[in-house]
Amino acid sequence: LGLSEEEGEEVISTLIQERANGVLADVIGCMLRGMDAVAVESMETLVQYAAFVDGDLGFEVEEANANKAYNMFENKDWSGVDEEEAERQKALLKKALGVAI
Repeated sequence: LGLSEEEGEEVISTLIQERANGVLADVIGCMLRGMDAVAVESMETLVQYAAFVDGDLGFEVEEANANKAYNMFENKDWSGVDEEEAERQKALLKKALGVAI
């Protein structure tokens, strides 16, 4: 493609952020409609995106929505996921949503 490594990283980062914005809109929409299970599935996708950009997806989420989303994710069924991985995912989502630590 003729891109430098820095340019390639910029393109990928922008793409991830654009897709993540759509997923975040789905999460908030699902939360408003009481579709918590679907919202949690979408948050799992956000965590995957956040892993590519060290949690920084550039979101500006209202504190109430961010806290509600994070609490739903934190309280999901973690059976089958080792504790270290669960904590890593929680930390990524917390950073992505801007939840106070």
